[in-house]
Amino acid sequence: MTRTRQSALTFLLGLLTVGTAAAQAQAAKPKKPKPRHEGVSVEFDRYPTLRAGEWLRMDFKVRLQSDLRAFYPDIATDEGTFDFRRARMSVEGWLFRELEYELDAAVDELRIRDAYINYRGLRDLQLRVGQFKIPFGLDQLMPPQRLDFVFRSRIGDELAPQRDIGAMLHGRVFERGLGYEFGWFYGSGENARDSDGNNTREHTWAARITGTPLRLLRVPKWMKTMELGAASTLGKAPSGLYSSRLRTVANYNATERYWVQGYRHRLGGEMNWLTGPFSLRAEVMHMRVARRNQSLFATDLPGLIMRGWYLSGTWLVTGETKEDRIDPARPLFQGGFGAIELAGRYDQMRVGSATDAGQPLRNPRAANVLRNSDRVWTLGVNWFLNVWGRIQLNYIHETIEDPLRAPIEGRTAFRTFVTRFQFVM
Repeated sequence: MTRTRQSALTFLLGLLTVGTAAAQAQAAKPKKPKPRHEGVSVEFDRYPTLRAGEWLRMDFKVRLQSDLRAFYPDIATDEGTFDFRRARMSVEGWLFRELEYELDAAVDELRIRDAYINYRGLRDLQLRVGQFKIPFGLDQLMPPQRLDFVFRSRIGDELAPQRDIGAMLHGRVFERGLGYEFGWFYGSGENARDSDGNNTREHTWAARITGTPLRLLRVPKWMKTMELGAASTLGKAPSGLYSSRLRTVANYNATERYWVQGYRHRLGGEMNWLTGPFSLRAEVMHMRVARRNQSLFATDLPGLIMRGWYLSGTWLVTGETKEDRIDPARPLFQGGFGAIELAGRYDQMRVGSATDAGQPLRNPRAANVLRNSDRVWTLGVNWFLNVWGRIQLNYIHETIEDPLRAPIEGRTAFRTFVTRFQFVM
């Protein structure tokens, strides 16, 4: 085990130990009866909401993110030092309470990201149809405004399929202790498109199961909330450069796309644990893509293997409970300083082939693909100003295995400093 990995694991395990000792039981809040709405009204809590009796609800949301970045050694990027990262607008809500919908647009990119309807008439069996994220990858499925770090993990960015058009059955059963998602999608997701952004049009099946099995055992209460999950996708890749790539934090291609054809199979496992002001998350992914008839002599090549994992932990030092939404107990400009959270993550991703036979080469048609990997250590501070604003500071250290495929040839270690400003309403 490398010294970097030892340091990462030591820090995260120490963080968990402190969190376990310091976590306090949270008193359950009594549920208030839902008020019945009549007529047309406009409300504002965290965002504007239009209500029309009991048959229509429309929530209008805005998400803005901008980054200040510095690299050492200096690396030229398309985004530059200042990057207006995201400008999103969305409308979501329900019709007659049983038909949910969402329309999410990237204003900065002039494109629709999510557009779907979801029938929830049967709470345990719901149907979603439209364009949305394929159910694979805990890190990728988390909305960007809720990420603990400025950037997703390498596997979350590169191995998870992301969005596509499809249909999915989903729900939670056994007193909401077990969740399931089963879907069919028209393509293989945004991460499987070619260099011009064209969809592969090769259908994909996806399945994801999550649950809290420890709640059935005699364990301390703070352990019962640990959620475990497994996911898989199965599809086909057409003949061509349709493989995923290994990319650095600065979006430098540490590998190019490889020639593939045949089945594309992903497997993933995940752990998500929230207890008091602490969280611990982990994920592992493995993807194999066939390379039928892709040699120079039109014969089969060994499959392309891409895999990785991460482990992350957070601690809200100001004492708030770690939830999907963080509401500072003492917001800034209201007599307080906001909420402060410390975060740490170690993640890695590597690319190779299913065989070690023969000379390893960097060629996109090589039988034995010369392995390359990116190992990334991230330390962060999240400052929640109030329910709308957040500032994130991240220090990122990454190491590229192959010095000839690094952002600066011959150098393997790189550091990134990034500050993100976020406004969500």
